[in-house]
Amino acid sequence: MKKPFLFLCASLLGLSTSHAQWVSQPVAFSSTTYYPASLQAVDASAAWAVGSNPSGLFTPQGIGTQEVARTINGGSAWQTRTVPGLAADEVLTSLTAQSAAAAWVTTIGSTRSQLLRTTDGGTTWQPMLTLTSATADRSLNYVGFFDATHGLCLGDADNGDRLVLYLTADGGATWTANRSLPLLTDDEYLTSVSRPAVVGNNIWVSTTASRVFHSTDRGLTWSVSEVLSGATFTPNGPRALAFADAQHGLALFSRTDGFTDNAPLYQTSDGGATWQTAAF
Repeated sequence: MKKPFLFLCASLLGLSTSHAQWVSQPVAFSSTTYYPASLQAVDASAAWAVGSNPSGLFTPQGIGTQEVARTINGGSAWQTRTVPGLAADEVLTSLTAQSAAAAWVTTIGSTRSQLLRTTDGGTTWQPMLTLTSATADRSLNYVGFFDATHGLCLGDADNGDRLVLYLTADGGATWTANRSLPLLTDDEYLTSVSRPAVVGNNIWVSTTASRVFHSTDRGLTWSVSEVLSGATFTPNGPRALAFADAQHGLALFSRTDGFTDNAPLYQTSDGGATWQTAAF
């Protein structure tokens, strides 16, 4: 009976796939040139996104604006809002959604970088961490949570010493600086288009030097590996990182970064300690 059952499952799967459809759901930002980026769904009804501007300041989430979008009915309708209180040149660099009402964003401007939180669907935003240009650490580019209480916020350091890292153990009410990340090489920064990969208490972060920083304890301690060990060229770092579990992951590069005979997809089976080319 196993073969007929498997055949039936495959047939039903094919039938379901053949009838799947994509439905356009426009998001009305303040400019028709803006488009949604960093889309994050928290359940079947609620999702968030940030506005991206093709002619604006480049940020880790695309091209930054001051606008966020939210839906609470599965995308049938989207409400857009401008995050209040930002400086004229301050734009959003990342978004992390937690529920239909709660989300976090990071920002960067000429005089400060902020971590902001909303708990009322984006109507109001509270600064939870602010770094000014008087410090070397002023570029916050990512915020994420491992559970309801433990999270981290990452960014680039102007002095090139170490990446900016702040940790929270109380749901984001307070943040503590942590300097356990490895030292950076010359002109090394967070990879601009790749979000960190998170599995359980593990997090992997890629850099423009094609290195991957890995923590197994929610950001308290870190190790580092080179994805392209021995390569004769230096691309701009992985375009995407993804892990299926604590051991198996992929790093995707762009061929425009200098790849010719080399495959732009690399895989690891030891948590990122070593990487090998992957055929696809």
